[in-house]
Amino acid sequence: MKKLNIILSIFLFSSMMMAQSNSEVINANNIRTMMHSTGQMFWDFNNAQFLVPFDGGNSPAAIFAGGLWMGGLDPGSNLSQASITYENGTQSIYTPGLADATVNLNRVWKVTSQEINAFIADAADGTIDDPIPTDILEWPAAGNEGLDNIESARLAAFVDTDNDGLYNPQVGDHPAVIINGESVIADELLFTIFQPRDQAGVPALDIHSSMYAFRGEGDDVLSNSLFLQQKVISRELEDLNAFRFSYFIDADLGCHTDDYVGSDVGRNAFFTYNADDVDGDNGNCAGGVTTYDDPPVLSLTLLNRPMTHFSYYNNGGINNPEPSTTDPNTPFEEYNLMGSIWLDETPLSSGGDGYDPGATETVKHAFSGDPNNPAEWSMIGEDLPLNDPRALITNQTSTLSPGEILLFDAVINFTDCPGFLTDINKAKENIDELQDLYDSGFERITATEDQFIPTSEVNLYPNPSTGKLFLESEHQFDSYQITDLRGATLTTGTEQGLQEIDVNLDNGLYLIELRADNGLSYKGKIIIQR
Repeated sequence: MKKLNIILSIFLFSSMMMAQSNSEVINANNIRTMMHSTGQMFWDFNNAQFLVPFDGGNSPAAIFAGGLWMGGLDPGSNLSQASITYENGTQSIYTPGLADATVNLNRVWKVTSQEINAFIADAADGTIDDPIPTDILEWPAAGNEGLDNIESARLAAFVDTDNDGLYNPQVGDHPAVIINGESVIADELLFTIFQPRDQAGVPALDIHSSMYAFRGEGDDVLSNSLFLQQKVISRELEDLNAFRFSYFIDADLGCHTDDYVGSDVGRNAFFTYNADDVDGDNGNCAGGVTTYDDPPVLSLTLLNRPMTHFSYYNNGGINNPEPSTTDPNTPFEEYNLMGSIWLDETPLSSGGDGYDPGATETVKHAFSGDPNNPAEWSMIGEDLPLNDPRALITNQTSTLSPGEILLFDAVINFTDCPGFLTDINKAKENIDELQDLYDSGFERITATEDQFIPTSEVNLYPNPSTGKLFLESEHQFDSYQITDLRGATLTTGTEQGLQEIDVNLDNGLYLIELRADNGLSYKGKIIIQR
């Protein structure tokens, strides 16, 4: 309940849409948390619900609350902004479902690998014998009841077993999360759809929000990770320029009064860690609960987009921080914070707490140094006051065009090993492992060992490329396919003994699959940079 002193004062500049939120819990591994149909995450509107390691009612919490911020400027430089922090279950700037659907979509769907695999086995002979689980049957995909008038791109992804473009579980179609163009069946998957409320100054968007996790049996990294995916679809009639998307995270590692935050720009990651090796002040925490004997590290990594900005702001009720570094009160202040600009329009600067109205050199990422290196900029290196910081992990896109779809994949990882600063080194190793796992399409989870060729056995260069790629490998390839990050095929080719590929595409990041004559394939990413 530590935030109740500010909940009533935050965002009174806007009248909120009244919409009762529904929620669902995910607990596939050591993390137990929840998601609401209004886009809020990790709390139950009173208490923290990101519990890890979860072993029952007294499990510790590592995050108090989370949500999504997003906004941009129309051609007349007018701001459209939507953000959520601590609004309760009936007050939100986001409205559950889709306004033009004729069926109620105010819900969070939950499917498990156990359900889906049993369903796939049941459908294998062409006949469904067992009752179809409700959330598989009613998955909000194109062709399902009440959604006929809505474009398929605005609805949930699924595995289309008969390739007719319509969701029909009676023939074996089933839910999945799409990663790098491939369907992945997670051990647990939560999914919901919501929109910012229809009002001036708020962007017209559809948002698909997913949480998914793997049991990670025998795999400590997966056992302590939660994956997030946000699909943002513009329904604006004009471009939104300098479009910013942020994960808002109020991470509290047990006690909320002794946490620091930092960023790893090269890894596109934010992390939070304890200010010392004791949670709280000698084991005590004013207004909170100490829960970790050996304080851990928690990170959030953007997996498919650069972290163009990392910013933070302080709880104004803890240790009297500079007012310009505390909670925003207007959409303009929110948008500026996402772009590393303080409330009084002072840009973020390097050194100290990042707030210096007299500074001439500005930066986009707060506390980008290694806390283990005193020569680099970090909160612990600056010995800063403890102000309960809240984090914004942001990607800025130059323009979000009408109808354009942006996908934001991320992973939260919990790292706990002896030594509160040693945890940071281990957390970075975990981030690298999770990034590799994501880049491979989760192949070590979803594929047998003999399906894919390891990246170490293929040299595709130069990468980045101006348009011509060269291939070196002991394997003989005879075809290739290049897709965008949503899996749409852009170009293909066939050639026995493939050694060169000409890529006539715009600058950007693409997925490539090479197929060998022995049935194996290689999957990777290429960057075109002319």
